[in-house]
Amino acid sequence: MANAPASLARLQRLSRTFERFTVAGIALVAAVPFAIVLVPDLLADALAGRFGAAGTGLEVGLGLRIAAAGILAVPLAVMLWGLMAVRRLFAGFARGQILTEGAAGDLRRFAVAIVLQAPLSPLVTAVLSLVLSAGNPAGERFLTIGLSSTDYFALLVGAVLYAAATVMGEAARLSAENAAFV
Repeated sequence: MANAPASLARLQRLSRTFERFTVAGIALVAAVPFAIVLVPDLLADALAGRFGAAGTGLEVGLGLRIAAAGILAVPLAVMLWGLMAVRRLFAGFARGQILTEGAAGDLRRFAVAIVLQAPLSPLVTAVLSLVLSAGNPAGERFLTIGLSSTDYFALLVGAVLYAAATVMGEAARLSAENAAFV
């Protein structure tokens, strides 16, 4: 856009940058399951951080690493789906496609991905704790259930983004309708 206002030109530049960051994030998230399987210390450190004392000293053989990667694949797939929507959103913004139904749809998909992460986080923690401690002797198996303010915050942020995407979609529809009259 040769005559684009400065704010639009700035948004386009930032969007190109954020699209690149999103592509890098997609690559990193996609690599997580492979890293869990291939780097035993990665899972061991993550378990110690997630489960505290119960997570330290767990034997994380290849079978458990594969199981953990499979369990984590669910929220990671949701995250990838959301990140791909964000990449499309920024790519559209970089091309000057700001108020479009496509942009609203991409923002809506990202919002849904964030909302889905809220219940997935405690669920995955619980399933991981069961699977990873299943081989322990009786009395040493554990179930970890945790809700955090981060999960609550994700739910709220996702809901706000979903509402904004809905408003954006309606504005895009009205803008297209008005353009059709001209």
